Amino acid sequence: MPQGQPAPVVFGVEKVKQALVAKGYNVTQTNSHTKRFKGSVIATGLPQNNPVVGNFSSAIYKVPESVFIKRPSDNLIIATGFDATGTMYALLELASQIEATPEGSNILSAVIVQKAHDHGVKITFGIWNHVSNPDDANRLAAYTEKAIAKIINLVPFDAFQFRMHWESGLPREMDVLSKFWGSVYDGIFEFMEIEGAEIMGNGSKQALNDSYIYTDYEFQRYWCQNLMIGRLGYNPDTPNEVFLREFSKRFGNSAAPYIMEALEQSSRIIPRIISSAMPDFQEQRGVPEWGSGSGMNGKATLEAYSKKLPLDIQTFLSFGEAADLLIKNQISARVHPLQNADWYSKTANEIERNISLAEQDIGSNRNKEFIATIKDMQIMAGMARFHAERVKAAIAYQMYLKLDKSSAALDSAIYCDERALEQYRKVVSVVGDMYRTDLNFTVSDAGHWKDELILLEKAFEQLRIGKINASRNREQHFIMGIWRAYRKKTENINRALLCCGGNVHRKKHCMTIS
Repeated sequence: MPQGQPAPVVFGVEKVKQALVAKGYNVTQTNSHTKRFKGSVIATGLPQNNPVVGNFSSAIYKVPESVFIKRPSDNLIIATGFDATGTMYALLELASQIEATPEGSNILSAVIVQKAHDHGVKITFGIWNHVSNPDDANRLAAYTEKAIAKIINLVPFDAFQFRMHWESGLPREMDVLSKFWGSVYDGIFEFMEIEGAEIMGNGSKQALNDSYIYTDYEFQRYWCQNLMIGRLGYNPDTPNEVFLREFSKRFGNSAAPYIMEALEQSSRIIPRIISSAMPDFQEQRGVPEWGSGSGMNGKATLEAYSKKLPLDIQTFLSFGEAADLLIKNQISARVHPLQNADWYSKTANEIERNISLAEQDIGSNRNKEFIATIKDMQIMAGMARFHAERVKAAIAYQMYLKLDKSSAALDSAIYCDERALEQYRKVVSVVGDMYRTDLNFTVSDAGHWKDELILLEKAFEQLRIGKINASRNREQHFIMGIWRAYRKKTENINRALLCCGGNVHRKKHCMTIS
């Protein structure tokens, strides 16, 4: 590598050297491109600075940050890019593949801040939740003005990002909004210094209790999310093997695929909860990891849960709409909550199947990270089963309200809500003592699964008042019986659509689709 290379390239070279040394290789770095070497050679640097690399410049994609890695011969690898950042990415990918190479393998056969800017990374400082209560505007404006001024002076950010929409918690009152932001922007432009500012928030705490902690900082537990954002943001077609390498490094080659698959399935549950029945989360007033879905003031009651509207109203039916359709024997193209219940159950089954396979194959790689990861996925599977049962209870409760306080509907609601409560108790058992009891994930909700269980137990007892002898068989005779009839009707229509090929014309043995 020629002298005088940009800092990102130097950083990438050091990572490759560290990976090679860790694998037992003797590494020699040279600035000569004419000297002959015994053994394998990695040629790097910018194409215009290294003739060896420059021979391949015509094959490099002419887009900023593009990567080029090639093995033109058995003992030579080219690792470069369109610019310094692209070259660094090529070297980091090379280092990652070297680290993942099995012991005894040929390294080359496996390959096809000080300052963040030195690493080729640009930083945007984003502020999300600005004012969650209009009464806080006067108090927070002065603090924010000075805090932003100080951080601008201390850190060379490339950009500031303000999430200025209602979802981020901003007040809708324009007089409050203009006063708050007017003060903040004045502070930004004046670059004022701050003295004695009170530290806000508690983001430095680990969520896990001491005996379960396996990282220095809480954010390090979320390496998979950061890896995916970085790699998929750069290339949406990044192959799975890139992510599987990191899972294999942490959990071994045998268990890694199952853990990765279970984590992928687990990651779908919270977005599903939020989209279908937990809109409060958009303003950071709900915790889907443990929340019962009844909202801040719902006190975990089934009544509050059953009245929630979906966040994605174009995809999902509300519980009230679903109850109306069942009563009227009508259908909708949107996802029915009982279809959602099926999805929750099937997803939980798949998560638990992969967890079981991972447990069988983990071998000597069982460690604190494995134990915590498995528990997290079991919690998500448990929350899916909880919602699968409570969805049924919510529809039954809505039918109870719409059918003139139907006793059969209330019996079914009680039966299903009790099954949901049983699932939540299992979640609390899985959590055990792994997490702190004073978790504070949002601006307003703090607590633990145990706290939510107390609310659920109380809410269920209130639901049972006047219905102590609720039938244990009502669910099958009432809600699921109606659902079977509804599903049969939709299946008949779907068969007709398939038969007609989606056309609007009448065909023999097909119904008219209009």
